[in-house]
Amino acid sequence: MEKTIENQNEHRLLMDENEAGFNSLRQRGKEVCAVVEKIAEAWAALEIGAFDNEALAQAMANRNAVQSKVMDQVESKIAELSIPSKILQQDLQETAAYNLRVFYGTVERLRRELHPLPFEGKFPLEAITVNEQGLPEINAQGQELLRETSRVYAETPLERNLYHKLKALEQAFNGVQEALQSSSYAGIRASFNPVSQAFSYSDNNMATLKPEAVKSLARNCRFN
Repeated sequence: MEKTIENQNEHRLLMDENEAGFNSLRQRGKEVCAVVEKIAEAWAALEIGAFDNEALAQAMANRNAVQSKVMDQVESKIAELSIPSKILQQDLQETAAYNLRVFYGTVERLRRELHPLPFEGKFPLEAITVNEQGLPEINAQGQELLRETSRVYAETPLERNLYHKLKALEQAFNGVQEALQSSSYAGIRASFNPVSQAFSYSDNNMATLKPEAVKSLARNCRFN
């Protein structure tokens, strides 16, 4: 796969695009959206406004601000309803505290879902947006972000130069392999590759073809 992409005035060469990795990220996106829906439900129970993108950002970044809003809402409700009973006031406060614990639990679950294991890539929360119905979805920009996460580029002149040379080496190497296999080369086995042994290497790792290797390869070929 080879494709040159211009980005911020720099040419990037697309070396690989992991479709399985992209599909895996999309599946993880669905799982993340499911957790965000739980956060939306917990947010609704707090009664501090509609759940939107700003609410999601606040939920992830500012726990104290959410708690302050909730407790201010409780105090306003007590004052508005003129509730004199300490028991009823305590009941409202305990209900709010319980709803906050549920809310905090769903937020922590989302944090774990974004980066569940050390060896897995972090799922980008910016790929998720909350629509007008208050439901999370992977937006168009997020789809492209996930696609980019599954791509590997050669970005510098040195990387591009190495890529082209190594691809040429790959083609030449495979060409020799195919020639040997088509002639039923007797020495091919899983633990030994005769092509890689056909070169000697200098102190600075420069390769030189060994003439005797050509003779040896030819002797072991059985032509049909």
